[in-house]
Amino acid sequence: MSADPNPLDTWKHAQWERFCQLSAATLITYEFIIQFGNEVELFWKKRWSVGKALFLWSRYYSLCFNIGNAVVFMHKPTLDICGNFFHWQNAGATLQLLTTHIILMLRLYAMYQGDKRVLAFMVILLFGEAATMGVFIGVNKPGLVGTNEPIPGLLICADGDPPGEHWIAYYFTAILTIEFALLALSLNKAWRHYRTGSGGGVMALLTRDSVLYFLAMFWTYVLNQVIWLMNRITLNELATGFSFSICAVLANRLMINVRESYYSGNAPEVVEFEIGESRPVRFRRTRATTISRNTNFELETFDHRRGY
Repeated sequence: MSADPNPLDTWKHAQWERFCQLSAATLITYEFIIQFGNEVELFWKKRWSVGKALFLWSRYYSLCFNIGNAVVFMHKPTLDICGNFFHWQNAGATLQLLTTHIILMLRLYAMYQGDKRVLAFMVILLFGEAATMGVFIGVNKPGLVGTNEPIPGLLICADGDPPGEHWIAYYFTAILTIEFALLALSLNKAWRHYRTGSGGGVMALLTRDSVLYFLAMFWTYVLNQVIWLMNRITLNELATGFSFSICAVLANRLMINVRESYYSGNAPEVVEFEIGESRPVRFRRTRATTISRNTNFELETFDHRRGY
């Protein structure tokens, strides 16, 4: 952990952190407001399901979590408040991250049409991620810095790795590893669809949104990784707020977009025309479904009768 040689830079960096945390909370609040209508129509008015419960948990938990973080950074906290905050932030961020990755894994499971090998691989990834995150937030490595006053007179929750060492920085290394694996699965499926021209409208939407999510979040986590490797105590939290809020916003949008696409094309079209004196030829256009199996996973059948 290092501090800026110039105290004025330290004050400036602390202000940057405050503004970034406030901006992240503003972003997720704005998204909550503009998508509230879709939330009511596509989720609250539908029957309860695994997907509905997962969406509502992710949406409201991430909103409260990010606003809570911003509130702490905007005040002048005591040392006890900062100590409790770091425990809350680490545990809360891990819970949000696991929730988001479950949503993404369900999307990938749907994209791969219920492939059990892909499911087994993702379950292993999920449990491995949970265990790794537990080690990073549960093991109190000697030398970790957590303070409410990084320099005299500056009151802000600031934390860092031990001087000349890295520990929390590896937290983002683990996240990047998982994100890279999920991105590879998504890109692989997108490439297959591109080469074969297969997959309906919903499958194309799943592929597009999943790839865009992984590309956006991968670079967000890379930014956090670089910042924590630099290990400036008043810069370490600069981008954490955006990594929390953007991943929640994009994951929630994945679920909203698929439901919106499905329910907007709920009624099949029938086209009728006559050939000579023959009886009418009728073509029935039905919306594309990704998976025909009747399971409990969200978006495998897109069955409106089950509230999906």
